[in-house]
Amino acid sequence: MEESDVENKENREKILSCVDFYDIWRRCSSISSQFHRYYQYGEFSPCIREKKNFKSCLWYKVSKTPELKAELIAETKEIDDFLNFVHKPSSSVWEFRENPAADWLKKE
Repeated sequence: MEESDVENKENREKILSCVDFYDIWRRCSSISSQFHRYYQYGEFSPCIREKKNFKSCLWYKVSKTPELKAELIAETKEIDDFLNFVHKPSSSVWEFRENPAADWLKKE
């Protein structure tokens, strides 16, 4: 595989499949997610954005319009960014030490 082929694959714009958008919408509208949202925020989620993304994906499969493509690419990037933020390892938060702190066994 040539270097240009690898670059083209990396630069290719990623869009989630319609099944993935459907799964996100169904997960949002599930009873457990709705009760969790109600417990946390005091209101249920209408999941309008998730449903819109799913419908946009279906319309894009039929029409192939550049506007829908750009919208789906942006939504996919936002979802990926969110998942990468949520699933960061703790090593990005905590500084690794070889030995305990100097005042670890200090008695007061």
